[in-house]
Amino acid sequence: MNKAAEPHRVGRPRDVAKAERIVEAAWELFLTHGVEVVSMESIARQAGVSKVTVYATYTDKAQLFAVCLQREMSRIESAQGIYERQAEHQGLYETLHRFGIGLMTFLATDSAISFYGTLAAELRRSPLLAKSFWDVGPGKTQRNLADILSRASHQGDITIDDSLEAAETLIGLWQGLSNFQLALGIDRERDDDVIEARVKRGVEVFLRAYANPQS
Repeated sequence: MNKAAEPHRVGRPRDVAKAERIVEAAWELFLTHGVEVVSMESIARQAGVSKVTVYATYTDKAQLFAVCLQREMSRIESAQGIYERQAEHQGLYETLHRFGIGLMTFLATDSAISFYGTLAAELRRSPLLAKSFWDVGPGKTQRNLADILSRASHQGDITIDDSLEAAETLIGLWQGLSNFQLALGIDRERDDDVIEARVKRGVEVFLRAYANPQS
């Protein structure tokens, strides 16, 4: 895999359906085998298209991997339910609860678990892709949550000095050691009630810790 190639977004492909099949095929192969051993030819076969079509749509494997990452991170953000018009009509507890349920539900999916188990090493070998993943994934999740907390602080609902630090604290309360359990195959049959209880407890502890002393 070319470590020097900086990932970038591609324009809208001519054949959207084929482009989506290519991404789906590539992501399935990446999750199963890792990035290094997967060839563009095998991606083409999996997608049912020609190798020429793959290269005409995506410059190289590094770019295709970056597109896969961007799509997965878009799914994370969608799962979080981060929509300004909805947040405006919700209290802080409801907003944080919705965010936490979306995030923790996504992280418990087979795709997310496989990603961290299979592809983390690939990212370490490619600093540019690792930075891209952080920016559009965990980093963006932290910033989205920090924005919510910053608004709540300005409104006097809570008291925080550093919204990014507070966001990291809350995500830590939600996750605990669950990511290690899932990566090791322990407690993989986690149901919605377990996620609900963890998120609820995390939000309650967080709000007590950052409560506005004047309220």
